[in-house]
Amino acid sequence: MKISFNAESLAGVLSQVSSVVNQKNPLPILADICMKTYIDGDGKVSMVATCSDSETWVSCQCELTDGDAGIVIAVNAKDFVSTLRSLGGRAVDLEIDGEAHTVKGKYQNGHFMLPYDNADDFPTPQMIGDEHKEIIVDAQKLAAAINATEYATANLVTKPLFNGINFRFNEDMMVAAAIDGNKIAKYSDFTVKCDFGNSSDFTVHAIPCRLIARMLSKVDGDVKLSFNESVFMVSRKEFRIVARQLCGKYPNYNTHIPTDSPIKVTVCRDDIIESIKRVMNYGNEQSELIVVTLTEGEMNLYAESVVDSKSANETVKCDYDGEKFTIGFKATYMLEVFGKMLCENIVIGMSAPNMVAMVTPETQDEGTEYLTLLLPMTTQTAVPQPKTEE
Repeated sequence: MKISFNAESLAGVLSQVSSVVNQKNPLPILADICMKTYIDGDGKVSMVATCSDSETWVSCQCELTDGDAGIVIAVNAKDFVSTLRSLGGRAVDLEIDGEAHTVKGKYQNGHFMLPYDNADDFPTPQMIGDEHKEIIVDAQKLAAAINATEYATANLVTKPLFNGINFRFNEDMMVAAAIDGNKIAKYSDFTVKCDFGNSSDFTVHAIPCRLIARMLSKVDGDVKLSFNESVFMVSRKEFRIVARQLCGKYPNYNTHIPTDSPIKVTVCRDDIIESIKRVMNYGNEQSELIVVTLTEGEMNLYAESVVDSKSANETVKCDYDGEKFTIGFKATYMLEVFGKMLCENIVIGMSAPNMVAMVTPETQDEGTEYLTLLLPMTTQTAVPQPKTEE
């Protein structure tokens, strides 16, 4: 039995699928791509390729040049994909030797041979089943919700729920949120409607969420989102991603969102990011503390390292007309939060130096609302900022 394909085309599909493979997984079969050929509705030979890390399954469909239906094999993902990438646009004939349990790829000026495993050993995903809910959502809207929140997920053994994104679907909106103990990111899309009759939510680990966002970045149109009490699936004709949900009730993050932030400052996103990058290099490498002092029309950023006898001080123009106010933040968290604000200006709302700061874009996209809460740091160890030289 054999199949024929263009190496470059198949490599593109298999690269997406194999992105879920964890090379450190203790099950050898999970280092493989499971490939199954069949005849599609147009009478052409096609393939479904699947990879998994035992928690997430990614499958993609692609059309082959020619070949036999009914082939079911599992080959090492790293070896197979890297070989196809190196062949560029060459035509490849892949012959399957059932007795030797090998596949031999022939192309214009050479060949390669790999062993294959029994695909019956490849783990199958838990199916959605009849008792589930589903919603049709624009691919880019789902990707935007993930991209806006996944950076705020944690990596905690003791609190696994914090390692994922919580999705909530109401009759009039979709909400995605993530918490890592230092940040809370919340993205609401009021253009996504559902007819579940009541609010439904589930939490999915950040790893499959990032895979979904990456695959959806190249998709135009809608995808089907399906879920039950334990499984979450995003699908359309070309692909399917199935992931197990994280167990437990997600914390009520809305109780931490301030209802009023009397101190508000508007600043150019690019200006403050560039200033943070310069100033943070002179701060304490462990704490990464940057002291932010607000005076009328100006935001001063200050960092120092007592051990290394170095410090830096920089002032950024801003829209602020209140009394002098000082607060501290971790530099890397500031960069993460501000970097996700895809706008010209950002608004930082605060009420006290020991209270969370709420960061939002000055102008929100139509039908959406995005905010991040940033936990402050103590500034007691910081030396007062020196005056800027004239």
